[in-house]
Amino acid sequence: MFIRLNHSLQLQFDGILTKIAGDFVSKEIYLIDKDELTAIGRPYSIKIRLSDGMRENEKEYEQWQDLNEDEVPEIAADTLRYEVLKYILMQLRLYYDIKPVADEHMRSVLRGKLNDRLKFYDTVAVDEPVVIFTIEGERASVEDVLYKVSDDSVIGDILSGTDLDYARRLMGLLRYDEALEQFLPLISRVRPGSMFDTELNMYIGEIYYHMHEPLKALEYYKLCNPKYINDMRDLYIRVGHCLLDDKAGLRSGLIKMYYRCILNPTYKKSISDRYDRLKEQVDPIYEEHEARCEEAGAEYLGYEKKD
Repeated sequence: MFIRLNHSLQLQFDGILTKIAGDFVSKEIYLIDKDELTAIGRPYSIKIRLSDGMRENEKEYEQWQDLNEDEVPEIAADTLRYEVLKYILMQLRLYYDIKPVADEHMRSVLRGKLNDRLKFYDTVAVDEPVVIFTIEGERASVEDVLYKVSDDSVIGDILSGTDLDYARRLMGLLRYDEALEQFLPLISRVRPGSMFDTELNMYIGEIYYHMHEPLKALEYYKLCNPKYINDMRDLYIRVGHCLLDDKAGLRSGLIKMYYRCILNPTYKKSISDRYDRLKEQVDPIYEEHEARCEEAGAEYLGYEKKD
């Protein structure tokens, strides 16, 4: 895949390349072949293996002489391809220690923002060791990712006017009916079992649990694809609470209230005047109840629980 960067990104890549090799002169065209990025230049090109940062110079400038530069597409700003390349740029700066280098917090924030868009393509950027991506849970090359995210209309078609951040805020503020009005229409627009479908099912399941509808919560939790669950134990426990809380006898209400505090800090804050007393009442039984929830959730979902 041959690409040309827009002016802003090109200047940043040039800055890195001249630090790596001071006499390098870029032709402002790049070849991305699987996980290798080749910066085409004269009198030589620089090839960087993005998975581990290994670099080599290619002396055969003549091999690019027949390339029709006018046919090489430019990566426009504000596209997802552009964001992927900016992420690669950030990681290369870190690997080669080329200032300015984003600190760990900033890298985490920027990677999170990128992954918030990549998830609509079942894709994830992983922070090791230089640039690693997965698609549908499997290792994928940078070239695969750039092909995968080439259609920027996907995100707009799914969200179709929905403000996802606003929906999350409504959920955090305990405005569950309003949050559902935002989340539920999205389910019909996403592929079942996809990464974003799993995220939505987790949100909706949690909302229904808070709304005292555990059976409805179960309907959504069980649709989550384990491939996209970072913490299966958390999912088991969520499902287990839906199955067992109402069977906990006299302390059922206390257990449900306590678990809602765990799920949502705003809810915990809303009962701050009662929380210490609640914790005192629930603590003696909660660890055992949670263990039962984990076992019941794993059995219900049909997955083998791993320690």
